[in-house]
Amino acid sequence: MDHIYRYGQRQIKPGMNEGDATKSAITDGMKKCASRIGVGSDLYKGLITWDKQQQAIIVPVHYDKYYQEQGWEKANVQSSTPPSRNTRSSRKLELTDKLKGKPSTIQTKIKTVWQELAGSLDGLDEWYAKKQQEQVTDQQIYNLLHKKLQDKRNPASA
Repeated sequence: MDHIYRYGQRQIKPGMNEGDATKSAITDGMKKCASRIGVGSDLYKGLITWDKQQQAIIVPVHYDKYYQEQGWEKANVQSSTPPSRNTRSSRKLELTDKLKGKPSTIQTKIKTVWQELAGSLDGLDEWYAKKQQEQVTDQQIYNLLHKKLQDKRNPASA
């Protein structure tokens, strides 16, 4: 008897275009395939990682036997013991701390527009802090500054 295997499928919902539905169906199919061969769970658990320094994929030690059976060279595959929850948590904390000091894209845009309007960044920090206290979002701040810049460029439209 033949077995029928279905791949991902999505109905187009209101507000969703055909491209999004197609992408969603393909993604569902790829997830299903990955889970059938056992890759998905190891990726989800964080057991398979990418080492930027070595430019290599790091896989759990229990993969070694399979690679040997396949005749794959050990040099092509890096193995490691599965990272502990604490290791993964500390990596997340490191990344979070690294990102905290870096301005967001919208904040960079705000600085750029302020620089063009005022000729320097003098006064931006104080003004920005005041707007944040007034609970004005970064997008609203950017929109306000951008409008002032447009008015400055086109005084006839003001």
